Amino acid sequence: MNDTTLLVENAARKVSRKWIRVLRALANRPTLNRFQAETDAEIRDHCLNSTIPEIERKGVRIDRRMVKLYGFGGAPVFCCEYSLDDEQRSKARMLLGA
Repeated sequence: MNDTTLLVENAARKVSRKWIRVLRALANRPTLNRFQAETDAEIRDHCLNSTIPEIERKGVRIDRRMVKLYGFGGAPVFCCEYSLDDEQRSKARMLLGA
């Protein structure tokens, strides 16, 4: 093994799996949308819409609603906003070991 390989392996061990980062965010905030998930350094999920079903397969039900946000140049964009109710938030925290 060379030094570069060791650095890459150590960095990979320090980063939580994507579904864990997303679930932690959902457990600790009122809502989460794709733009927040992509730009938040704690989450960094470019494909939130595929991570959500992965979490649901683990037994956590995630609520969805369409919201209107404003993007580049103030142009409106519709996207899905995800959230957990209190029961599912408790389930999520148990799954995370919190």
